[in-house]
Amino acid sequence: MNIASGTLTGIFAGVNADGALLLRDSRGQMHTITAGDVGLL
Repeated sequence: MNIASGTLTGIFAGVNADGALLLRDSRGQMHTITAGDVGLL
């Protein structure tokens, strides 16, 4: 999934072995974030 032109919101679910952020969205789908800007609410 490429969301370079949008926003993805969810709950922090950890960091994988490669150091990527793991984010669980409101539907329960897990996303691996390897680059981008992160904001905390």
